[in-house]
Amino acid sequence: MFKTSRLSSIISITAAVTAFCSIAAAEREVYFSQVFYPDFPYGQIYGVNLDGTGLHQVIDTGNGIRGLDVDFDAGLIYWSDVNADKIMRCDLNGLAVEDIVTSYMDWPHAIDVVPSMNKVFWGDSVFQELGSASLDSGSGGAFLSTSFAGDVKVDEANAKIYWNEHVGSNDAVIRRADLDGSNVEVVLAGAGKPSHLAIDFTTEWMYWTDYANDVVRRARLDGTDVQDLYVVGANQNPDGIALDLADGKVYWGQHITTVPHHSRIMRMNLDGSNPETFLEGEFGIIGNIVIIPEPGTFVLLFTVAPLLARRRQ
Repeated sequence: MFKTSRLSSIISITAAVTAFCSIAAAEREVYFSQVFYPDFPYGQIYGVNLDGTGLHQVIDTGNGIRGLDVDFDAGLIYWSDVNADKIMRCDLNGLAVEDIVTSYMDWPHAIDVVPSMNKVFWGDSVFQELGSASLDSGSGGAFLSTSFAGDVKVDEANAKIYWNEHVGSNDAVIRRADLDGSNVEVVLAGAGKPSHLAIDFTTEWMYWTDYANDVVRRARLDGTDVQDLYVVGANQNPDGIALDLADGKVYWGQHITTVPHHSRIMRMNLDGSNPETFLEGEFGIIGNIVIIPEPGTFVLLFTVAPLLARRRQ
């Protein structure tokens, strides 16, 4: 009896673990934003399964959406609205919409939500500032003046923030600083015009799309070993970029044509090999990509940092 009971318990535990893994696997989704489709005054957030099935619209945000991030543990989607000059959030079903930050900004182009710090960080393209605020009260403000160009990423472990900064009509640099705005330094210069960033702080590789020069690149966090991973082609304008470290992939948004609207999300190995189309269709400019759950939510699961859309010049 004891052996039979013990065997039954093991089978039950195994079944429960299998069920848990199945549920967790089913929750692996890609969220992305698009703007200017079907016409200029539109912008939406979509979700799709990691295998490319189950595409659905989460929420129609209007054409002001630029930054996007997802707190999977809390079940919340955050975005910035450059028309209303605020940061908003809703649940994963597009419900319970609320304002989070409504001051301190005038074109909040990029956001990075850091739940462990209870903060959202942003880059402002008009005020030319980096700022942060509480996720609870919305209190905060700017902490650094900079010629902000398009994206922000926070390194929680080392209390650093990374961003890209304009230095000319077709050039930009990637910088970093402490979270209070001190100790500003150049991470990378002279490698085109980085627009959107994705950083693996563990292996110390940074990836970016170059919207102006139509290429996806990467380099070491010390600025060395710059590599062209995917040369897109003239006027194909790669946008948002994200890392799937569990499967060793980098995803990015790829604009194809404006009339008719046609875009795709592509992916390839982290070294640039085996590029392929993940999702393709009648989309506007795909500027933000977030793959959930986040690291540490489940051992078997992953996320990538969100990216955000650049406004066409």
